[in-house]
Amino acid sequence: MGLLPGEENYFARMQREKSELSDLQRQYNDAALMRAELARQAAAVPRFIAIRTASGTNKDSFSSADQVAEMRRKLAELDAQGYTSLHPDVVAAQESLDKALEDYNKEKAAATNQNASADESPLNPNATMINPVWEQIQVKLVDTDTNLASLKSRIADKQTTITQLDDLAKTVPNVEAELMRVDRDYEVVKKKYEDLLTRRESARITQDLEGKTDKVQFRVIEPPDLPRGPSSPNRPALLSASLLVGLGAGLGIAFLLSQVHHTFSTANRLRASFDLPVLGTISAVSFDSYSRRKRIEIASFSVVLAGLVVAYVFVMTYRIGPVALWGSS
Repeated sequence: MGLLPGEENYFARMQREKSELSDLQRQYNDAALMRAELARQAAAVPRFIAIRTASGTNKDSFSSADQVAEMRRKLAELDAQGYTSLHPDVVAAQESLDKALEDYNKEKAAATNQNASADESPLNPNATMINPVWEQIQVKLVDTDTNLASLKSRIADKQTTITQLDDLAKTVPNVEAELMRVDRDYEVVKKKYEDLLTRRESARITQDLEGKTDKVQFRVIEPPDLPRGPSSPNRPALLSASLLVGLGAGLGIAFLLSQVHHTFSTANRLRASFDLPVLGTISAVSFDSYSRRKRIEIASFSVVLAGLVVAYVFVMTYRIGPVALWGSS
């Protein structure tokens, strides 16, 4: 109904239907005016005219014409009701019309022959025939009635279609929203479908590879095991070397400081440094404060050295562990 993409636009179809309805109404009005004019002409033209006859007999030559007109009206009504040419009523009416036309043609031919043979005979007021002009007007009236009935049926159909389109106008937003939802769902389903296709193709390739490698035999000679310690570096050796390097550096710095210090601790060192006789030496005088400071320095050095050794033992024992220290069993 023009509500989906790819179809005729709803509003364009509504405009087209209204335009066609306007054309049909204009044609109907024109046909109605033509029928009114034909009816006026039929009323002004006499239905029967007097004819010349030799025998003076009365020929009822207009009964067949009435039958023809009646059958044509009946066919027009059946066509307006929507019956096809194969419908039994339409077939029967058409056969009756053909028979009436045949009878009418025979009567008309007989009347023409009588007129030709009685050209010199006086007019007989009792002998009449149907007026050909009136007959033609009646035929046009029947055609016009048929056209009017057809136009009326088409106008009703167009009005029904327009009414349906007006009702559908209320559902257009809902249909558009539903279409958007369907499109969104379609994209989601399409993406999932493509993902499944990709996964199926990957599975097929993997299965093919497994089938091709079935002939290759693998044997595990030695199962892998989890190492209990780091492969490198050797932490116990590294920590021990660090401790020894630190102690050696301290001793080396102390020795260098003692060598660059410009004092003489003994008389022999003074005598060896100068070629002069040493007259005498003065022994060091020890005070309580000096002795206490020396003891504090020695105690501090001992505590620091002991702390360093304790930290080394703690790291080697608890942080690295006996496995790394002595190797795996």
